[in-house]
Order: sequence, then C-alpha cells, then structure tokens
Amino acid sequence: MADYACGIAADEEVVTLPDGRCALKATSWVQDAEAQQVIEGKHVTGHIRVSAKNVVIRKTRVDGTVTNWDSPNSSFRIEDSTVGKPVTSQSQCIPGVSIGGHDFTSLRVHTQGVDDAYRATKPGHVLIQDSYALLCGQAGSHSDGIQACCDSTGPGSYDDVAMVHNTIDQRQSVDYTAPINFYDAGLSNVRVVDNLFAGGTYTMFVRWTYGPKWVISDNSVVDKSWAYDPMSAEGTCSNITAGNNRTVAIDANYNITGTVRTFGCID
Repeated sequence: MADYACGIAADEEVVTLPDGRCALKATSWVQDAEAQQVIEGKHVTGHIRVSAKNVVIRKTRVDGTVTNWDSPNSSFRIEDSTVGKPVTSQSQCIPGVSIGGHDFTSLRVHTQGVDDAYRATKPGHVLIQDSYALLCGQAGSHSDGIQACCDSTGPGSYDDVAMVHNTIDQRQSVDYTAPINFYDAGLSNVRVVDNLFAGGTYTMFVRWTYGPKWVISDNSVVDKSWAYDPMSAEGTCSNITAGNNRTVAIDANYNITGTVRTFGCID
C-alpha cells in the first residue's frame, strides 16, 4: 500500500520505520550520486538522491524520484530522461514529487505516475525547460505541475525559478491544485514563458510577494480545462509582466489547432 508519510514518491517499495523514518525495502535501492558523477543510459529501479555538486543524469529511466533537498551543497542536471512509472488508473498514482530540490535543471524530461512533477526548495535556482509532465492524482491529492514549498524562511527563499517551453497536462487528475502553483511568500525572480498547460483549479495559480516583477507571458492554456479560470494572480498583477497568454484548442498530440482568446494577467 502507498505510504503517505514518507514525503517522497512512496509506493510498495517504501516503508516507514518504527521511529518514523522512511526506508526502501531490500528489493529496491537509492543511488547516491557523487560529485560530477554522470549517470547515463541506465535504468534506475529505485530513487536517485543527489548529495554532491554538478551531477548529470542523462538518457536514463528512473522508476522512483530524483531529489537533492536533503543536501544543501548539491546540484544536478537531468536531461533526455523519464522519471516515474506510467499508471493505467488514478488509483495507481503515487503521492510525492518526481523531481525536487534546489539548484537543478530539467531539460527534455518526461515525468509521470506521481501527483507532483516538480518542487523547488530553498534556495531555488531551478530551470525546467522543454519537458513534459503527465500528472495524476488520487482522491484527496494536491497535485501540482510545479510548486515552491515547504522550507521557506521568508522572502527570497526560492529565488530564480523558471518554466520555459514545457507541456504540463493535469486533466487526468481526480483531485488537483494547479499546473503552476507559485503561491508561497518565499518566491522571487519567477519566469513562466512559452508553455502549454491543461487542467487545474486555476491553471496558473500565482502570487507575487517579493522582488522584481515576475514574467508570465506567451503561455497557452487548453480552453475550459480549468475549474475556475486560466489564471489567478491573487491581486498581484501590478507586479507581474504578462502578455500574449492565450486559451487554445489542441489535438491528441498537443498540437495547437486554434486560439480561443488572449489574456494578460488575471487577478
């Protein structure tokens, strides 16, 4: 059964120890990535825990998760890879985060089978580009495409977070929050540019609280895929540069077949 207490992509391979700590069963494993290590062309059946700087994960299938939030002095780049297992029903969706932490780049990565695709933690410095997330979510899930969360110490905790030319599809989730969930007061220097999003309560749920104006522009949102609206800036549009956003129709391969309407920033 899924173990919701572990805070990672918990599934049948994860157990909670009597003292509350999480561990993998003997049938699984965690690969600790070392400084400047390159993991290429592998099938990792467990999780990758990055604990050093300048780790590269390339052309690799990871059945578990990729994180570095337990190691402040670490960084990684993952590219041309797949993280997570496909699900055939939302009841199989795993609560957790596919890729999370700080000082990382995700380039041309497919995430699946976990209710949160990405999480930015302190101090930030996260770039996600040219990637695809097919989100899922069981009943009671707070599924997000990306969220900055959980270890803020105030304004500027999560600095320099960028989403550029990605596709995030949340339409299959039973319960959900948003493809873009940037509500935490610790966020600063945010860019959300040239993406395709589908689903969510508000598809782009954002709130500027600190630092320079955010840039949220040239994004496409699948028309009427949201519960409430394609965007909510929670009254902070005066501090957001937003233009050329639009609601669109798409085909089964995510090709845009038409523009329904354009919008800037929606408070």
